[in-house]
Amino acid sequence: MRALLRRPKVWITLLTLAILSLLLFLPIKNVLDVTAVQNAVQRDWEIDFFDASRLPSGMPAMLPVSLDDDVENFLFEKFRDPPDVTDKTPTKMLNRNKVYQDRFRAFFRGPIQEININDFEAFYGDLGEALARFPDLRRVAVTNYGLNLPTEAEWTKLCAHLRALPKLESIELGGEWITDAALAPLAGHPHLRSVTIPYGSHTEACVKTFATMPHLATLHYGHQFLDVEDTLTPEKKAAIIAALPGVTVEFFKAVPPEEAPPTDPQ
Repeated sequence: MRALLRRPKVWITLLTLAILSLLLFLPIKNVLDVTAVQNAVQRDWEIDFFDASRLPSGMPAMLPVSLDDDVENFLFEKFRDPPDVTDKTPTKMLNRNKVYQDRFRAFFRGPIQEININDFEAFYGDLGEALARFPDLRRVAVTNYGLNLPTEAEWTKLCAHLRALPKLESIELGGEWITDAALAPLAGHPHLRSVTIPYGSHTEACVKTFATMPHLATLHYGHQFLDVEDTLTPEKKAAIIAALPGVTVEFFKAVPPEEAPPTDPQ
């Protein structure tokens, strides 16, 4: 063994392997972490992952467009949806090409700083635990329209994980069972600057949670999920604004999500 270690080629080989391991660690970790988030929701193709170096299109800057196009075409042909799709077809059998494309792109990303999850129907596992794998996250959006899931307990658990993300600056949460209690674990978040709750089952009482965030600068406050009329009277809106001095508060229109999902604060 000693004689073997004295050979220069052995050291060169070990050094080469060590360098390759360092170079591949982050790309492989990104792929595994992206997969964990996809596995944690039901409609796993409704997710966008972004790193700081992304192009305006959202594509990884390090990924050649021609290579991405070739992989996209291959995956489209390889993973077609079943020909007899019905309402009972498992969601994990649909849009596999999009899911695997995101995993492929993750290999070329730097540290992921933004994750947007839209219209996911239900959690398929512990989403918060999966998001905790991204310590560089600065923005997270998790929104779901028109269903009874996730439950209040699941939203509460997610908020507890979001509270622990060290660099998180912006969140958007929307779902029927986002209540005052579900939002409570976010209290005292040290870095959150922007909070958007476009719709939920929360009340004006949740402003107590927002008031504990030392760096909160903007609050986009939504209406209760199932109400057609605005549930916040002018007096309640004024009270929310008064409870958050120095915070810009904007209120969403109270329109049922099935008619016009709220995207722009009024």
